[in-house]
This record gives sequence, C-alpha cells and structure tokens, in this order.
Amino acid sequence: MSTTLQIVDPAEFVKDFTTAKYAREIKTWNDPSSTPKNLAHILLDLKAPTAALAEIGLTLAEEVLPVFEKKCPSDPRPRKAVKAGKAWLKDRTEANYNAAQISSWAAADAARAASDANSEDASNAAWTATHALHNIEVAVFYARYAGLPNQRAFGIIKKVGHDYFAFLSEN
Repeated sequence: MSTTLQIVDPAEFVKDFTTAKYAREIKTWNDPSSTPKNLAHILLDLKAPTAALAEIGLTLAEEVLPVFEKKCPSDPRPRKAVKAGKAWLKDRTEANYNAAQISSWAAADAARAASDANSEDASNAAWTATHALHNIEVAVFYARYAGLPNQRAFGIIKKVGHDYFAFLSEN
C-alpha cells in the first residue's frame, strides 16, 4: 500500500512564509539544484520532530518495498519494519518503539541476505526500511539507490517539510 503524495513545486513552496529567521534554509529548500539528502539535512538542522522524520523515512521505505518483495517474495522482514514503524507513529509508546527497533534490526538482516544473493537494489530497499525510523539521511540514500526517482523523493520530503515549515512560521 503506497501513500499518495502530491509533488510540491519548489518555486511555490513557501510563498507566504514571511519570517526571515529561516531564510538560508528556505533558499536551500527552494534551490532546484538541492538534492533530497540536502532537504532531509535541512529538516535535521531545524530539529524537525522525530515523528516527522520517521514519517518521511517510512514513506520512502514503503515506496521501494516492491523492489525488495519482487526479488525476495518470501521475506516479510522489511514490510514488518515499516508496519511496526507506522504503529509507533500512530501510538508513540515505548513498547511500540521497541517493537519498531526490533523489526528494523530484522530488516537489516534481510538487507544483508539480499546483498549476499547479489541483489543490490533489493538490499538497498531493505536498508531503507532499516533506517526509516532512525536516520532520515541514510534512508534517503538507500531509497535513491533502490531506484526511487529523485522527483518522487523530493515530493515525499517536501510534503512533510512543508507542514514543518508552516509550524515554524507560526511559532
């Protein structure tokens, strides 16, 4: 199941963002030469909430899971990691976080197994699921190497980032 996200045009992104407090970040955010990793780094610099970063990572992972599942159809570990991460997003309890952590370690084992089987794109997709909850920059890296188009990665990051910039402009 894939989440439908609208790709946000960088030129239109922060039209009514009036504060100059984040001018450098907005300039980079709107720069057409920025990469998805640059955008993720901006969100980290601005101390975006863990849940927002995890939402990006989990959406990226969900987008590339079909790559893994096509090559390793009998291995549910990366899908379970995404499902556990989403459960934590809905109900941020320690138990749900611990379950998501354990599932992400299992996804790492799946990534290693796919790599051992000389299936690098499947391995990269599983690594995306592994890092979705913990390290947004690494999740972006692996999603791109699993075949996620650059424009799609931009759309996913910008959708969540737009909400966070709106929050910053109000506070």
